[in-house]
Amino acid sequence: MPISAEPKTAYAFQRHTAARRACPRKAGPNPAIEAIAAARADLAAYAAALATGDTKAAARVRRYAPSAPCLSYQSESPRGERLAHVDKPEAFGLRLVGRVVPESYGGRDTWDSRESCGWHTDPFGDIFRDGTGLCYGLVYQFPARDGRARFVAGYEFGGCDGGPTLDLGRVYEGERGDNCSYDGAPGNPAARDAARSADSMAQRAAEKEREYETGWQLGRIWEEAREEATAARKGALALLAERRAARRMGDGFPAVCAAIRGQVRLALAAITTARETMRKAIEGDGPHGLCVYMGTDEKAAFCDAPGLATFPDGSAH
Repeated sequence: MPISAEPKTAYAFQRHTAARRACPRKAGPNPAIEAIAAARADLAAYAAALATGDTKAAARVRRYAPSAPCLSYQSESPRGERLAHVDKPEAFGLRLVGRVVPESYGGRDTWDSRESCGWHTDPFGDIFRDGTGLCYGLVYQFPARDGRARFVAGYEFGGCDGGPTLDLGRVYEGERGDNCSYDGAPGNPAARDAARSADSMAQRAAEKEREYETGWQLGRIWEEAREEATAARKGALALLAERRAARRMGDGFPAVCAAIRGQVRLALAAITTARETMRKAIEGDGPHGLCVYMGTDEKAAFCDAPGLATFPDGSAH
């Protein structure tokens, strides 16, 4: 039975993101088993938080970003494309011509025989065995009409079993007698035109997904930094309260007070660092090369991670 999208995404986060950042070359004797256990713990905590109605706690424990929602209905894009998510293209008489190699421009090496090419959707460039982390163009062929081959362009995210998103607003129709080659030859000119369009669609979709993911990751980083600053502040206040109590006892406990002062200085430094991290995250700048322009969609993704109703700087999203 295929694994559902939620556990699969949780496992992907634990296996290739959390473990790598914590210790890049020492993920443990069996990283896969450890990642499965961590993903199950995440999902259990997420379900428990939702059961109690604590959406804030649920947002904190759900540390992996969902993919941007796939189209399940036909829509118009700004470029005039009539996009439709097609769950089972073969049920509509569509036949897959092939995956498109990025930037092949419909040349001799248009079709991806390895099924491993595509545009990166992950801001860190991570790619999984099932293709998660990639978005690739696809060309499908309609049944011929009047002896003319007909093609449509689309794209699909790797690791998704729900079918491609196709532009049904434009059909690339060939001349009579043209055929489509599958051996890497140029093939049908109409298929090449569809391949170029599919590659452009995949590139735009990957960029949008990558920006969404980057915004979400920045929101998670902001939330973690805020929690660190809050914890450091509480700890510093508790230490200062104890120092005042010691002084009231008369002796003054100079050694204890000196130790407390040192710990308070460390707490203040941690607060300063955390607030600087929060400031940079709001501006779209994070660690590990995370950087994105914080537009409306990116701000919404940012807020999704910590479960915020409004963007931290007060602007709308």
